[in-house]
Amino acid sequence: GEVPSEFYDGVEDMLAELFEDEERTKVGIGFVGDLKNLAKDFPDVPCFQTEILKYLELASMVPFIKNLEPDRPKKNRRYPKKYPRKQKRADNGTGSGSASGSTTPTSTSMNTKAGDLAINSEVKGNGAREAKNGENRSKVAFARGRRKKEGGLARLVRVVLGKKLEKTYQMSNWSSRPLTKGQMHYAALDAYCQIELYDKLKEMSKTNSSRIPDPSELCEDVYP
Repeated sequence: GEVPSEFYDGVEDMLAELFEDEERTKVGIGFVGDLKNLAKDFPDVPCFQTEILKYLELASMVPFIKNLEPDRPKKNRRYPKKYPRKQKRADNGTGSGSASGSTTPTSTSMNTKAGDLAINSEVKGNGAREAKNGENRSKVAFARGRRKKEGGLARLVRVVLGKKLEKTYQMSNWSSRPLTKGQMHYAALDAYCQIELYDKLKEMSKTNSSRIPDPSELCEDVYP
């Protein structure tokens, strides 16, 4: 059935009281943009037109966690190819005292063949190393591509909480009603993990080794 109007009135009053509370910290990521959209779509709802006091934008904490991330794979240095010079083949002359004028390989030419074999084996070795370096570079590029696609909240959860944030329903149809159970679980998890992040970051800020500031000091008042 229809939701009674009293319910919406109660929610609006609760949000307005929460937003204007100076003692309670409000945590979010990109919430100011959402608030502006809500204020535009619902101009008659007072709670979306009010100032939010003591709000922490979690995206402001991302630069401080860089030193907590695991070491990235180092780039493979490209060294110039250095092959030993090929020994010049000695011209095979006629054998001294040979009446028929037939040629016989000299000791120099025999050494040259051995040198060619050594060069060929080194070329193959260098080729294998180049292939391996190319494979490593591909892995690094793939890891960077995944990291580029990772959002700020997912990165914070991975680095600070050591967990992977499920983002399966991020691009689902949020305009359809009713929302699926998966969507509701996703939304609740997205909100809950931000509280966990705030508590963990505040705990980590107490240790000098982490170099993370107290998140409460980065709070500010925002207006839609």
